[in-house]
Amino acid sequence: MSIFVPPPGGPPVTLSQGDITTIINNAAAGTTPTSIVFNVRSGPGRFAPTLNLSANIGGSTVVSATLQESSDGGTTYVTAANGGTLDFVAKPDQQFTVIPGKLYKLAVGTLTGGTGLTVNAAVS
Repeated sequence: MSIFVPPPGGPPVTLSQGDITTIINNAAAGTTPTSIVFNVRSGPGRFAPTLNLSANIGGSTVVSATLQESSDGGTTYVTAANGGTLDFVAKPDQQFTVIPGKLYKLAVGTLTGGTGLTVNAAVS
């Protein structure tokens, strides 16, 4: 299984069912990184896709973040439904129902300690 690691600052990345993409790569303690911008391709059937975020916290003691969404092409972002105050130390794997066509990003508000935070995203 391969993991796609896109360069930061590029165009939005489209996640398809079965893909695993690194959205934050080895962020240093004391920083407040924001992930790459991504969207989700709709899958077969009428079910809304599930976004699975998996964090390797690298020994961090505090990792809090929000999942943000944009409906206007990335001009403005708001906290996604159930996407506020995510604690990746207590729960390194998080799941969300997402809407195809919207843009998403993960914004880390606090990153304390550790050797580097990496977050991977997958769609099911």
